[in-house]
Amino acid sequence: MIAQAIRKISEGQDLSRQEAFEAISEIVSGQASEVQIAGFLVGLRVKGETVDEITGGVRSLLAAANRIRPRIAGCVDPVGTGGDCTGTFNISSATALVAAGAGACIAKHGNRSVSSRSGSADLFEALGLDLSLTPAEAERCLEETGFAFLFAPIYHPAMRYAAPVRRQLGVRSLFNLLGPLANPAGANSMLLGVCDAGLLPFMTETLRELGVSRAMTVSGRDHTDEISLAGPTDYCELRDGVISSGVLTPEQFGLARAKLSAIGGGTPAENASLVEAILNGRTGAPRDVVLLNAAATLYVA
Repeated sequence: MIAQAIRKISEGQDLSRQEAFEAISEIVSGQASEVQIAGFLVGLRVKGETVDEITGGVRSLLAAANRIRPRIAGCVDPVGTGGDCTGTFNISSATALVAAGAGACIAKHGNRSVSSRSGSADLFEALGLDLSLTPAEAERCLEETGFAFLFAPIYHPAMRYAAPVRRQLGVRSLFNLLGPLANPAGANSMLLGVCDAGLLPFMTETLRELGVSRAMTVSGRDHTDEISLAGPTDYCELRDGVISSGVLTPEQFGLARAKLSAIGGGTPAENASLVEAILNGRTGAPRDVVLLNAAATLYVA
């Protein structure tokens, strides 16, 4: 199927939802070669992914996943697609901790870095989190504390077949879009950041197709995959099956703008120190951008 999909994509044709499901299924079952995986991902990136392709891909990932079903309703995941190359610290991860502390149920799904210096898993590991928690342990953690970090390789072990190709490509690919949508806890609310505002409408439509009840998709005009402190942020909101759109600015929330360099990131250890400082009350741009995104997370929770 993946060979047929590559041929179709190379001719500029879109895949159906079922074709995307089957092609991704070949990748996550180890049937596709690395050359085929690379051709498939690059071809889709050049053509432009569609709602059906992403929806079919997410359903394929979830069909192969180790899922959890916590006895707690209304979990939310603040997550970015990555690939923005702006070098900010782990804003969505810090956002998750603040929102959880404010009472939201946070099922934070993430992985190690692919295209940045520090992925969410790298940060949480530097903060002392045990990434090897089993799904049962993470489920209990979520139920008892309202927070759990779901380390993607444990829940999506089949993604290992695509990992080497993704690392070598080093650019945003379909899996950057699929991963955030394939939350193994079935989070039914989401703050989803994307680095390209052109992705907002169909990513929001994809969330609706996947049955997510409440969501905001956001894209900073500085190409950050979160609500930006440096300038305007375009957004789409999904609420009761209806999609609306608009623009957010820091000034609307009483916050001063700051340059991207003021919220720059570093190594996992450096980012962990910064997040700890924020949680301990340090003021400034890093805290403000976390507050901005935590507020949006609580809004959709």
